[in-house]
Amino acid sequence: MYVPDLDINTEGKTVAEAIEMAKDAISLWGICQEDMGKPIPMPSQAPRAKENEIVTCVEVDFANYRKSLNR
Repeated sequence: MYVPDLDINTEGKTVAEAIEMAKDAISLWGICQEDMGKPIPMPSQAPRAKENEIVTCVEVDFANYRKSLNR
């Protein structure tokens, strides 16, 4: 799975697993940005899917992700 706004690639055995991996990568990127005092930009509009592609949006919660790392 490719996250164009962040130029991040992830993969999974299934589409659902790839989406979860993308959420994890985006969340980790976001909390690193916060720790460096950098802003987290708003996402761009999703691109149109080409033939044999799936385009989806994922929702992340940086505060909850940070809490999950401190357990």
